[in-house]
Parts: sequence; C-alpha cells; structure tokens
Amino acid sequence: MKKVKFKIKDFLHKNEGKIKKVAKVGIGIIVVGTEVFFIIENRKKSNLINRMRDTILAQNERINELKDLCERKDANMCSLMSKALRQGCSEGGRQMVYRKHYLQQNKILTE
Repeated sequence: MKKVKFKIKDFLHKNEGKIKKVAKVGIGIIVVGTEVFFIIENRKKSNLINRMRDTILAQNERINELKDLCERKDANMCSLMSKALRQGCSEGGRQMVYRKHYLQQNKILTE
C-alpha cells in the first residue's frame, strides 16, 4: 500500500506542471460553457420580454380602439334617445332609464 501511495505522490510531483495546465484548461472550459449558457438563457428571456411587451402594446391599442368605439356608440345612442323623445316615442325614455342604470353600474365597478 505504501508503494502505491509513493508512486502516486511521485507521479503527481513529477507531472505537477502538466496537471496544473490541464486543470486550468478544464476550469476555462467550465467558465466559458457557463458564460455561454447564461448568454443563451438571457437571450431567451429577452425574447420573451420583447414578445410580452409587443403583446401588451397591441392590447393597449385595441383597448383604446374599443374605448373610442364605445364613446361613438354612446354619442349615437344619446342622439337617438333625444330624437325619439322629441317625437313622443316612449322607447327613448326606456333607453334613458337603461343608460342611467348602466352608468350607475359602471360607476360602482370603476370605484
């Protein structure tokens, strides 16, 4: 057993420079591999973030379009209610009650 230990120590002592070089290369490979891995992961995350940002921007544009559409619809509905009431149609009154109820419900939801 002592001979084996002595041979190992002797081998390590004689080849110390080579072993250190191999260890440095191995550590270098590990460091570079780790850096490449993190670069790839960051790119994946960056792509995901960019896609999410684009989706949010598209949704915000659509929300603004729908708000504009609702405002135009409400303006047209008010105009129709007004004309109906001037002509003596009871449907205009019913629609005004419906609109009042709708606005009260909306006020509760937005508060």
